[in-house]
Amino acid sequence: LSRESDRSAEGQMAYGVHLFARSKVIPDMAVSRGVEAYEKARETGDRAIEFLAAGGTAMAVLDLGDSEEADAWLDRAARAAADAPSSHRARQLETWRGLLAAARGDAPAMRAHLEQAHELAVAQGRAAARCEAASNLALQAAQLGAEAGDRSLLSVAEAAADEVRQLARDLPGHPLWEAQAEAAAAIVADARGDGTAAHDLAMAALDRRAAAMREDPHLEIFIPAVRIVLARGTPQEARAVGRELQVLGDPGDAARGDYVVD
Repeated sequence: LSRESDRSAEGQMAYGVHLFARSKVIPDMAVSRGVEAYEKARETGDRAIEFLAAGGTAMAVLDLGDSEEADAWLDRAARAAADAPSSHRARQLETWRGLLAAARGDAPAMRAHLEQAHELAVAQGRAAARCEAASNLALQAAQLGAEAGDRSLLSVAEAAADEVRQLARDLPGHPLWEAQAEAAAAIVADARGDGTAAHDLAMAALDRRAAAMREDPHLEIFIPAVRIVLARGTPQEARAVGRELQVLGDPGDAARGDYVVD
């Protein structure tokens, strides 16, 4: 029993390091600790850690640009979820699959998975889950819609961002989903040629990110907002975001996947 408890604790500690590495954007550590947590969870039968470690490893591998390996890890997460199903795991799996599809540029699959995650969140009746799902849909639809010039995707992103704003009013604290929605709305405005709105929304996203006083970089908010501020902001604003870019390091580093600031 003591040895079993030690192995379980080791798996939980490895998963904790995995979470830290993901939040700090250290994908090589996130992958290695995610694999370790997954293997130890398999040994001890900890389905919760097995599922979360497999999905988290998939997202860390995806940060490194390996979508095939990410797909394999999501299959492992799906098997763990099938052994111990829950509505939360079903929603999380749909979210991960939607993010993988977005990274591959597969807009129909992205939309199908993230909209299913949103429907599951609505069914659960939890405002925070619904807000999270809508913010993911908003940002991914905005990015793919802008890249492809797809007006329908831009409209999906805009509607999802509006939903996040409405839901976030009733949530306590400073959740970053609204900042993510503002970043998505900024991408939509920029794609439509409304530079003033794009700039204002990008600044709002950065302001909300700063107000949350988080130590993690949250590049999914920072990078798209900074692109717009550098292109459309004042010299003073450009210098301000430039200083933070220097603190964060080079976002174009290969270890950060597709996060590139032109």
